[in-house]
Amino acid sequence: MRDIDQGNANLGEILTVWTGISGNSCPIYTGPISEAMPTVLSKMMVGSDNNRTMAIRDRFGASNINATATNLGMANTQIIHTVGCGGPPPNSLTLTDGGVLHEAVANGYLGGMRQTFYDIMLNSVPGYGANRLGVIIDQEGAALGLSSFVIADFKALMEMAYKGGSYGYGNPLDYYWSVLAWAKIPFLSGGVLTPKEFVSGIFIHDNSTDTTIGSVMDEASAELLRDEIRAALQTWADVDDQWVD
Repeated sequence: MRDIDQGNANLGEILTVWTGISGNSCPIYTGPISEAMPTVLSKMMVGSDNNRTMAIRDRFGASNINATATNLGMANTQIIHTVGCGGPPPNSLTLTDGGVLHEAVANGYLGGMRQTFYDIMLNSVPGYGANRLGVIIDQEGAALGLSSFVIADFKALMEMAYKGGSYGYGNPLDYYWSVLAWAKIPFLSGGVLTPKEFVSGIFIHDNSTDTTIGSVMDEASAELLRDEIRAALQTWADVDDQWVD
Protein backbone atom coordinates (compact mmCIF):
# COMPACT_ATOMS: atom_id res chain seq x y z
CA MET A 1 0.00 0.00 0.00
CA ARG A 2 2.90 2.37 0.74
CA ASP A 3 4.48 1.68 -2.67
CA ILE A 4 1.13 2.10 -4.40
CA ASP A 5 0.51 5.42 -2.68
CA GLN A 6 3.96 6.61 -3.74
CA GLY A 7 3.48 5.52 -7.36
CA ASN A 8 5.97 2.64 -7.29
CA ALA A 9 3.27 0.00 -7.84
CA ASN A 10 -0.41 -0.08 -8.76
CA LEU A 11 -3.47 -2.19 -8.08
CA GLY A 12 -3.83 -2.91 -11.79
CA GLU A 13 -0.73 -5.10 -11.86
CA ILE A 14 -0.97 -8.78 -12.81
CA LEU A 15 1.17 -10.98 -10.61
CA THR A 16 2.53 -14.48 -11.07
CA VAL A 17 1.25 -16.87 -8.41
CA TRP A 18 2.96 -20.24 -8.04
CA THR A 19 0.28 -22.72 -6.96
CA GLY A 20 2.50 -25.68 -6.03
CA ILE A 21 2.54 -26.86 -2.40
CA SER A 22 5.05 -28.99 -0.53
CA GLY A 23 3.65 -30.77 2.49
CA ASN A 24 0.63 -29.08 4.05
CA SER A 25 1.41 -25.43 3.53
CA CYS A 26 4.80 -24.65 1.95
CA PRO A 27 4.47 -22.90 -1.44
CA ILE A 28 6.89 -23.94 -4.19
CA TYR A 29 7.68 -22.58 -7.64
CA THR A 30 5.47 -24.84 -9.76
CA GLY A 31 2.07 -24.38 -11.42
CA PRO A 32 2.22 -20.66 -12.26
CA ILE A 33 -0.98 -18.70 -12.86
CA SER A 34 -1.67 -14.99 -13.29
CA GLU A 35 -3.87 -12.98 -10.91
CA ALA A 36 -4.67 -9.31 -10.42
CA MET A 37 -3.03 -7.73 -7.38
CA PRO A 38 -6.34 -7.03 -5.54
CA THR A 39 -7.21 -10.73 -5.82
CA VAL A 40 -3.79 -11.77 -4.55
CA LEU A 41 -3.97 -9.32 -1.64
CA SER A 42 -7.46 -10.45 -0.65
CA LYS A 43 -6.56 -14.13 -0.71
CA MET A 44 -3.46 -13.39 1.37
CA MET A 45 -5.19 -11.26 3.99
CA VAL A 46 -8.60 -12.96 4.20
CA GLY A 47 -7.75 -16.56 3.38
CA SER A 48 -4.15 -16.66 4.72
CA ASP A 49 -3.10 -18.13 1.39
CA ASN A 50 0.64 -18.85 1.56
CA ASN A 51 1.10 -18.96 -2.21
CA ARG A 52 -0.35 -15.46 -2.54
CA THR A 53 1.79 -14.31 0.37
CA MET A 54 4.85 -15.59 -1.51
CA ALA A 55 3.72 -13.72 -4.62
CA ILE A 56 3.54 -10.44 -2.67
CA ARG A 57 6.91 -11.13 -1.05
CA ASP A 58 8.47 -11.81 -4.45
CA ARG A 59 6.92 -8.68 -5.98
CA PHE A 60 8.12 -6.28 -3.28
CA GLY A 61 11.12 -8.14 -1.85
CA ALA A 62 11.56 -9.59 1.62
CA SER A 63 14.48 -7.26 2.30
CA ASN A 64 12.34 -4.25 1.37
CA ILE A 65 9.49 -5.45 3.59
CA ASN A 66 11.92 -5.95 6.48
CA ALA A 67 13.41 -2.50 5.87
CA THR A 68 9.92 -0.97 5.98
CA ALA A 69 9.28 -2.64 9.34
CA THR A 70 12.60 -1.36 10.67
CA ASN A 71 11.94 2.17 9.44
CA LEU A 72 8.57 2.15 11.20
CA GLY A 73 10.21 1.16 14.48
CA MET A 74 9.01 -2.44 14.42
CA ALA A 75 12.17 -3.67 16.12
CA ASN A 76 11.15 -7.32 16.55
CA THR A 77 9.61 -8.03 13.15
CA GLN A 78 11.41 -9.92 10.40
CA ILE A 79 10.62 -12.21 7.48
CA ILE A 80 13.33 -14.87 7.31
CA HIS A 81 11.77 -17.89 5.64
CA THR A 82 8.90 -18.39 3.18
CA VAL A 83 5.62 -18.21 5.10
CA GLY A 84 4.19 -21.72 5.36
CA CYS A 85 7.55 -23.49 5.16
CA GLY A 86 8.66 -23.31 8.79
CA GLY A 87 12.19 -22.55 9.96
CA PRO A 88 14.56 -22.43 11.65
CA PRO A 89 15.04 -19.57 12.22
CA PRO A 90 11.44 -18.42 12.66
CA ASN A 91 9.76 -15.36 11.22
CA SER A 92 8.78 -12.92 13.95
CA LEU A 93 6.18 -10.29 14.79
CA THR A 94 5.23 -8.95 18.23
CA LEU A 95 1.96 -7.40 19.38
CA THR A 96 3.84 -4.20 20.17
CA ASP A 97 5.14 -4.04 16.60
CA GLY A 98 1.64 -4.70 15.29
CA GLY A 99 0.47 -1.71 17.29
CA VAL A 100 3.27 0.41 15.83
CA LEU A 101 2.15 -0.55 12.33
CA HIS A 102 -1.53 0.19 12.87
CA GLU A 103 -0.82 3.47 14.63
CA ALA A 104 1.41 4.55 11.71
CA VAL A 105 -1.38 3.72 9.25
CA ALA A 106 -3.94 5.62 11.35
CA ASN A 107 -1.60 8.61 11.41
CA GLY A 108 -1.34 8.80 7.62
CA TYR A 109 1.61 6.55 6.69
CA LEU A 110 -0.27 5.08 3.71
CA GLY A 111 -1.71 8.36 2.45
CA GLY A 112 -4.67 7.70 0.16
CA MET A 113 -4.33 3.91 0.46
CA ARG A 114 -5.33 3.71 4.12
CA GLN A 115 -8.89 2.55 3.47
CA THR A 116 -7.73 -0.01 0.89
CA PHE A 117 -5.33 -1.39 3.50
CA TYR A 118 -8.32 -2.00 5.78
CA ASP A 119 -10.64 -3.21 3.03
CA ILE A 120 -8.45 -6.15 1.97
CA MET A 121 -8.74 -7.66 5.46
CA LEU A 122 -11.66 -9.23 7.29
CA ASN A 123 -14.04 -6.46 8.35
CA SER A 124 -17.08 -7.94 10.12
CA VAL A 125 -17.70 -6.26 13.49
CA PRO A 126 -20.22 -8.72 15.00
CA GLY A 127 -18.32 -11.61 13.40
CA TYR A 128 -15.02 -10.83 15.13
CA GLY A 129 -13.85 -13.54 17.53
CA ALA A 130 -16.06 -16.18 15.86
CA ASN A 131 -19.13 -13.96 16.40
CA ARG A 132 -18.22 -13.29 20.03
CA LEU A 133 -17.90 -9.52 19.61
CA GLY A 134 -21.51 -9.22 18.44
CA VAL A 135 -22.60 -11.05 21.59
CA ILE A 136 -20.53 -8.70 23.76
CA ILE A 137 -22.09 -5.61 22.15
CA ASP A 138 -25.56 -7.07 22.70
CA GLN A 139 -24.77 -7.89 26.34
CA GLU A 140 -23.31 -4.50 27.18
CA GLY A 141 -26.04 -2.62 25.32
CA ALA A 142 -28.79 -4.54 27.10
CA ALA A 143 -27.12 -3.94 30.47
CA LEU A 144 -27.35 -0.19 29.79
CA GLY A 145 -31.00 -0.46 28.77
CA LEU A 146 -30.38 0.38 25.11
CA SER A 147 -32.95 -0.72 22.58
CA SER A 148 -32.15 -3.24 19.86
CA PHE A 149 -32.41 -0.41 17.32
CA VAL A 150 -29.71 1.65 19.05
CA ILE A 151 -27.49 -1.41 19.42
CA ALA A 152 -27.89 -2.17 15.71
CA ASP A 153 -26.96 1.43 14.85
CA PHE A 154 -23.88 1.15 17.07
CA LYS A 155 -22.76 -2.01 15.25
CA ALA A 156 -23.34 -0.39 11.86
CA LEU A 157 -21.14 2.58 12.77
CA MET A 158 -18.29 0.55 14.26
CA GLU A 159 -15.47 -0.43 11.91
CA MET A 160 -12.83 -3.15 12.13
CA ALA A 161 -10.03 -4.68 10.09
CA TYR A 162 -8.18 -7.75 11.31
CA LYS A 163 -5.91 -10.61 10.37
CA GLY A 164 -5.39 -13.89 12.15
CA GLY A 165 -2.90 -16.65 11.55
CA SER A 166 -1.68 -19.97 12.86
CA TYR A 167 1.29 -22.28 12.54
CA GLY A 168 2.19 -25.81 13.54
CA TYR A 169 5.95 -26.25 13.70
CA GLY A 170 8.49 -28.78 14.94
CA ASN A 171 8.50 -32.48 15.74
CA PRO A 172 6.40 -33.02 17.76
CA LEU A 173 4.34 -30.07 16.57
CA ASP A 174 4.09 -26.91 18.63
CA TYR A 175 1.34 -24.45 17.77
CA TYR A 176 1.38 -20.68 17.34
CA TRP A 177 -1.78 -18.62 16.89
CA SER A 178 -2.33 -14.88 16.70
CA VAL A 179 -4.76 -12.17 15.64
CA LEU A 180 -4.23 -8.43 15.28
CA ALA A 181 -7.10 -5.96 14.86
CA TRP A 182 -7.80 -2.29 14.26
CA ALA A 183 -11.12 -1.01 15.61
CA LYS A 184 -12.91 2.31 15.17
CA ILE A 185 -15.53 2.50 17.93
CA PRO A 186 -18.40 5.03 17.74
CA PHE A 187 -18.31 7.16 20.88
CA LEU A 188 -20.73 10.09 21.20
CA SER A 189 -19.91 13.46 22.74
CA GLY A 190 -22.82 15.82 23.23
CA GLY A 191 -24.80 13.80 20.72
CA VAL A 192 -22.03 14.14 18.11
CA LEU A 193 -20.26 11.09 16.71
CA THR A 194 -16.64 11.16 17.94
CA PRO A 195 -15.13 7.75 17.13
CA LYS A 196 -11.97 6.51 18.81
CA GLU A 197 -9.47 4.09 17.27
CA PHE A 198 -7.83 1.14 19.00
CA VAL A 199 -5.37 -1.63 18.24
CA SER A 200 -6.03 -5.02 19.77
CA GLY A 201 -4.15 -8.30 19.55
CA ILE A 202 -3.56 -11.67 21.14
CA PHE A 203 -1.12 -14.54 20.61
CA ILE A 204 -0.68 -18.11 21.77
CA HIS A 205 2.96 -19.19 21.69
CA ASP A 206 4.38 -22.70 21.56
CA ASN A 207 1.32 -24.64 22.70
CA SER A 208 1.48 -28.42 22.67
CA THR A 209 -2.09 -29.05 21.50
CA ASP A 210 -4.18 -27.60 18.69
CA THR A 211 -7.52 -28.91 20.00
CA THR A 212 -8.95 -25.86 21.75
CA ILE A 213 -6.58 -23.04 20.78
CA GLY A 214 -8.87 -21.50 18.17
CA SER A 215 -11.93 -21.16 20.39
CA VAL A 216 -9.87 -19.84 23.32
CA MET A 217 -8.19 -17.24 21.12
CA ASP A 218 -11.47 -16.18 19.49
CA GLU A 219 -13.16 -15.58 22.83
CA ALA A 220 -10.17 -13.79 24.35
CA SER A 221 -9.63 -11.54 21.32
CA ALA A 222 -13.21 -10.28 21.54
CA GLU A 223 -13.15 -9.93 25.32
CA LEU A 224 -10.15 -7.60 25.02
CA LEU A 225 -12.50 -5.01 23.52
CA ARG A 226 -15.29 -5.34 26.11
CA ASP A 227 -14.21 -2.38 28.26
CA GLU A 228 -13.95 -0.09 25.24
CA ILE A 229 -17.33 -1.30 23.93
CA ARG A 230 -18.94 -0.65 27.33
CA ALA A 231 -17.41 2.84 27.55
CA ALA A 232 -18.64 3.72 24.07
CA LEU A 233 -22.15 2.37 24.64
CA GLN A 234 -22.38 4.37 27.85
CA THR A 235 -22.17 7.52 25.72
CA TRP A 236 -25.20 6.25 23.81
CA ALA A 237 -27.26 5.50 26.91
CA ASP A 238 -29.30 8.71 26.78
CA VAL A 239 -29.71 8.74 22.99
CA ASP A 240 -33.12 7.96 21.47
CA ASP A 241 -33.23 4.91 19.23
CA GLN A 242 -34.04 7.19 16.30
CA TRP A 243 -30.65 8.98 16.51
CA VAL A 244 -29.27 7.45 13.31
CA ASP A 245 -32.63 7.04 11.56
